[in-house]
Amino acid sequence: MDPYLELHWGDVHSRLITYFVESLNDSLPTDLVAASEERIVVEVDEEGLRRKFKPDVRVVEADLPSSSDELPTRSATATLAPYSFLEESADDPETEHSVRIIEADGERQITSIELVSPANKRGGGAVAFRARRQMFLDSGVNVVDIDLVRAGNWLSLFHPATQPPEIQSEYRVTFQVPPDSRIVRYYPMELRQPLPTIAIPLRANDPKVTLNLQELITRIYDGGRYARRLNYSSPLPVPLSDEDERWADQLLRAAGKRS
Repeated sequence: MDPYLELHWGDVHSRLITYFVESLNDSLPTDLVAASEERIVVEVDEEGLRRKFKPDVRVVEADLPSSSDELPTRSATATLAPYSFLEESADDPETEHSVRIIEADGERQITSIELVSPANKRGGGAVAFRARRQMFLDSGVNVVDIDLVRAGNWLSLFHPATQPPEIQSEYRVTFQVPPDSRIVRYYPMELRQPLPTIAIPLRANDPKVTLNLQELITRIYDGGRYARRLNYSSPLPVPLSDEDERWADQLLRAAGKRS
């Protein structure tokens, strides 16, 4: 996993959800379907105060353009309508997506797949995330949480559970499967290793269905032209350990991405 992709997490998150859906629908049983689910996320801090997370845009009026300001058109007689500017609105909420696997004929949900964001791992965002997951588990829905960002406290998602020191890792996937939903199956993923292919829990007699996380991340890296977009000399949101920084620096210099 390239930690520099966290600098563009909004784009990576939305692309990865789309690829999850496409990949799952290629291999799910014919009576199941994977779909993207949209929700509005408002980040709230520990004191219950709303915080700015990511601005949306809003339309504001502008004066009519002068003749010298008008844009060229294909028709000599065409005129432009009054234009508006797009302006950031600092307090708009963010839209996030997750994946739900449902029975195609009745819409009964079988599995929820969450791609964790930094806002899910702090303050009120973690509280809302836990409540949403518990709602699924109480309804008998399998839950898969995929955490590919280093920012935030991931243990806040499982409060009051604790993390044994021997399973600390940079990234992780967790599974909870009713009726044993109190058991959290934790699979560590390391910075220096390719991301794994994970099995997605479905119904008891369904064939095995998997997601190849590394293949999908590579697809995002290539399709989003991140080889050209990422500045590997810029600081990361969460600094690497000294040992990992030395490893990363050697790797990036060898690849010609750092001088």
